[in-house]
Amino acid sequence: MRAQQHAADCRAHFAAALGDYDVLLAPAATCEAPKGLSSTGDVAMNVLWTLLHAPCVAVPAAKSPNGMPLGLQVIGRIGDDARTLACARWVADKLGAHA
Repeated sequence: MRAQQHAADCRAHFAAALGDYDVLLAPAATCEAPKGLSSTGDVAMNVLWTLLHAPCVAVPAAKSPNGMPLGLQVIGRIGDDARTLACARWVADKLGAHA
């Protein structure tokens, strides 16, 4: 019950934590994308945003030395999905990638 309440408190303060910023940028994964289709990789970098119910979009940011994608996560305000998607498109365009 305390953990659930703590998560709710964090959600209530998330918008204030973003301040005047439209979105937050963070790594999408702990390493390069895995080869093949058997796994999507480690979800550790997404757990927090899922807990907060914040919209997030992973965009390709670069390629690893092995040629695998390295992603960047665009995280928005809770309930602000449209702006998050628009910002993700902008970031992807600036990086020369297509989300």
